[in-house]
Amino acid sequence: PLPPPPPTPPPPAAGRAHTRRSRRRARAEPKMMLALAARALGRRATATALRPAGSRALSAVGAPEAAAADSEAARTDPFSSLCSVTVADTLARKHNVDASCKAATVLETASVFDAVKKMNERNTGSLVVMSEEGHLRGIMTERDYLHKVKIHGRSSRDTPVRDIMTEQNRLVTVTPDTQVFACMQMMTANRFRHMPVVRPGAWEDGKVVRDELLGMLSIGDCVFDVVNELGEHVSALETAVMGAASGGGAAALCRSTVGSMLGHKIESGKGKWLHIREDDTVLDAVKKMTSNDVGSLVVFSSKANSNGERLKGIVTERDYSRKIVVLDRASSSTEVRDIMTAANKLITVDPSATVYDCLKVMTDNRIRHLPVVRPGAWDDGRIRPEELVGMISIGDAVKHVVQELEDHVIAMEAYVSGAY
Repeated sequence: PLPPPPPTPPPPAAGRAHTRRSRRRARAEPKMMLALAARALGRRATATALRPAGSRALSAVGAPEAAAADSEAARTDPFSSLCSVTVADTLARKHNVDASCKAATVLETASVFDAVKKMNERNTGSLVVMSEEGHLRGIMTERDYLHKVKIHGRSSRDTPVRDIMTEQNRLVTVTPDTQVFACMQMMTANRFRHMPVVRPGAWEDGKVVRDELLGMLSIGDCVFDVVNELGEHVSALETAVMGAASGGGAAALCRSTVGSMLGHKIESGKGKWLHIREDDTVLDAVKKMTSNDVGSLVVFSSKANSNGERLKGIVTERDYSRKIVVLDRASSSTEVRDIMTAANKLITVDPSATVYDCLKVMTDNRIRHLPVVRPGAWDDGRIRPEELVGMISIGDAVKHVVQELEDHVIAMEAYVSGAY
């Protein structure tokens, strides 16, 4: 046998020092990246920190804040280096898909009935309200109609839009350079779904004219632009820390299931789903949605049904505006079954589906609510009440996915700092 090779001599002192410096640098870089990510994704969801420069913004109590403070907050927000998608990027993507995506408008003197008809024609859930002189006055949404017209005994034909709109002094607008993540957090934190986009400096003279209105941003527009970019950045951080990419972007990182999300909702007292009978009136459905501040109800068969109680469909605020108001039907004499989305057309998910996949289903199909049913619930062609687990909305899913990405970054920071 050959003699063993002589031991390798140690490198010179300068080489060892160089190696130590390289190793320290290699360890420091992911720490710096993670520190930035943790600051950016930290629980800072206050309206002030997220407000874009030049916007007419609201504080928690609804009073407009100084534009200078807004501008400073936008410049110092550390998230800007982690999630770079802007409102301008999202509007450009929308325009490539639909060249007519510019915000739909209505005059403040128009009737609510005409406004709902326009929403139906444009397939949108909101309208920007303008004055006769072409100045921005506010915004009207489907929910404004649901909460402020029929439930109070008003007539949609006799009520002007200005009586139910969200007025400009309570309106949140954004500029094209605003980060979409900031918009998404603001919308989910304050429970609204639409933000008008205006040119920078549009509010400087206290009013916005038609030419300064660039478009409308919805919560659905924000979702995948933000989540996909966050997923790419977090994957890059994992690569720096672990030495191998996780792959799959946001889809691979957002692994939590609908079942776990509903579990958290139930623990917080918000997970109970609401239902109505197919033979109840649409007016009853509107009252229940309004009193519970929700946008949808599960529909079950009538008690007189000889086949037993089962899921018949889902009814939403959009069903009401498009199938009652626009068609000039009476909500007090129309049954829910006449306007609901029937069970055979429903998209449902089971508790094992990931929240990320549900977001994709909702945005791809332009829907905002998904019933969650037990596995095999459709095997006999019908779903019983005990097989319905819950209901998730696009707002629920957005909050959960962003929180999961945040927690993932915090966990990686703990790993690098030696907490694991």
